[in-house]
Amino acid sequence: MLVVLRPEAEQELLEAQAWYESKALGLGFEFARAADAAVASALRGKARGQVLQSRIQPNPAFERDAPKAARPSLLR
Repeated sequence: MLVVLRPEAEQELLEAQAWYESKALGLGFEFARAADAAVASALRGKARGQVLQSRIQPNPAFERDAPKAARPSLLR
């Protein structure tokens, strides 16, 4: 199955990754790895016909510290 991100979603992921990387070396990579794992997990569930419920919660520090343009609006 192919996953296509809207340009806005891709930009938000990149901005969030950069924000995490600015907090600690390697943390941005871990964020990207976790995002990739979440998409893969969702696809596996969809392939089994499971109904997906979002357990994604915004990081309060990111919400507080990041510029408004970088905040993940797709999670609200």
